[in-house]
Amino acid sequence: MNLKESCDFVELEIGFGYSCILYRLADIYPNRNFIGIEMEYSCFKYYDRLIRYKNVKLIHGDAREKIKEIPTNSISRIHIYFPSPGPQYKRYITNDFIINLYSILKKGGILKIVTDRLDYFNEIQLFVNNYRWTHLQWQDLPYLQNSSLLVDTECEKMYTAKYYLECKKN
Repeated sequence: MNLKESCDFVELEIGFGYSCILYRLADIYPNRNFIGIEMEYSCFKYYDRLIRYKNVKLIHGDAREKIKEIPTNSISRIHIYFPSPGPQYKRYITNDFIINLYSILKKGGILKIVTDRLDYFNEIQLFVNNYRWTHLQWQDLPYLQNSSLLVDTECEKMYTAKYYLECKKN
């Protein structure tokens, strides 16, 4: 998949884990392109599930560096579900990271973040509030409207506390 020649709607998931979101979305929206960036090589063990999709590209590496390779104004939606809250110095969602995400989103593009840590959520909100975003009310993914889980990831199943952020690029 070449982003410069891709379809109008491209979604990016950062930290796709075992890729349950990507392959569901690829099934539901075959006319969209999907990119997943993941640092943990062990998460690629389910790659064979996604290889049949021509509209999915998986990238191994640090999202902080990999998003710099994505053309500006090329992504329609970014998903980040349960980023590692680790020690603050290891967190990848920083002010600079949010600025880089903003630059790759198209005008009107959506950023969706879920975390189970209130302190991390508050930190992320501060970064988002430093930039030009319109805050939206969180919307479940359409195929899980009747589910008690928002995105149906392993982390979502494990953690009961969830803090949601959804915003749009102005």
